[in-house]
Amino acid sequence: MVDGNDPEKRASRIRQVVDDCIGRRVGGEEVRDERVIREHSDLMPELADALHQLALVEQAEERFRGSSCDAGRLDGVTLPPTDSFPGYDIVGEISRGGQGTVYQAVQQRTQRSVAIKIMKSDSRSAGDQAVRFEREVQILGRLNHPNILTIHDTGSTDDSFYYVTDYISGDPLDEYVTAHGPSVREILQLFIKICDAVSAAHLLGVIHRDLKPGNVLIDREGNPQVLDFGLAKVLTSDVVERTMTATGEFVGSLPWASPEQIAGASTEIDVRTDVYALGVMLYQALTKRFPYSVTGNIREVVDNILMAEPARPSELRKEIDHEVETIVLKCLAKARERRYQTAGELARDIRHYLAGEPIDAKRASVGYVLAKH
Repeated sequence: MVDGNDPEKRASRIRQVVDDCIGRRVGGEEVRDERVIREHSDLMPELADALHQLALVEQAEERFRGSSCDAGRLDGVTLPPTDSFPGYDIVGEISRGGQGTVYQAVQQRTQRSVAIKIMKSDSRSAGDQAVRFEREVQILGRLNHPNILTIHDTGSTDDSFYYVTDYISGDPLDEYVTAHGPSVREILQLFIKICDAVSAAHLLGVIHRDLKPGNVLIDREGNPQVLDFGLAKVLTSDVVERTMTATGEFVGSLPWASPEQIAGASTEIDVRTDVYALGVMLYQALTKRFPYSVTGNIREVVDNILMAEPARPSELRKEIDHEVETIVLKCLAKARERRYQTAGELARDIRHYLAGEPIDAKRASVGYVLAKH
């Protein structure tokens, strides 16, 4: 038994039980939560919360490893048969991930370059995948913004569904920043367009939930395209949507995930979740670093997302002044109510800064506002 009057000893014991559970599972043993709880009932209810957190960590780790493996499978790929997509000629494979595979193709009738995304075939979860895929098609069909990928066509093969979009010849956001070395001002101008696109989705009740540099392509003219709404949450009363987002599972990509995503708090995921991801991306673009360590031990990464305060961007890049730093750190507030409440608010504050006007994030300081006029 644990002394219930000593919180530190109780917390230490819970950590020992969870670490033992991890070790046994890594060793191949099947250790069910119910058994652990039964053997350590004196540690309830805190132990149940810790085991739930462990489950989320394991889901995040599995998703992270799966996406990393898929990202390296572009060499020596076998393309689909030439008649798989009537009216289109496959040119090559663009990417492969948890939601499906994307091919570059040419539309025979117009000779226009397009991208074809085909749903991943997996009999174990075909039903959920089909629902998610159909939702992405519906979402893209609703969104009409110059910086959001446009859907043109849909269809099906013998065992899979696919949809056709514009083909964007460009680089993911992080690769673009590395290759072109844009100034702080140029990065902020780029993020205004990204935020405007995300805000347009929000206004239609769509929360992306998986914003990251790989899901923002920068075309040859330097314009961003937000894509991959396969994990989006739609603010609707539809029963299927409620069921899919109330399971407590981890949804997103770990390095850019918000604290509420990591905690599995599906009811707390809203537009401010996307604001947090935008903050991580902006921090990364400005400093070429993440706000905190996102590599190594997954449990430590999760703890960093939940609790670690970001290093000040101005300490990493001297061109970042206090106003830009304030904008970035406001996005990364752990508490949702302390962030920008919408992507539109974030875009507006960046516009204020670029125009030499007071930013809303610092308006509480009278001296600051007077100094700007």
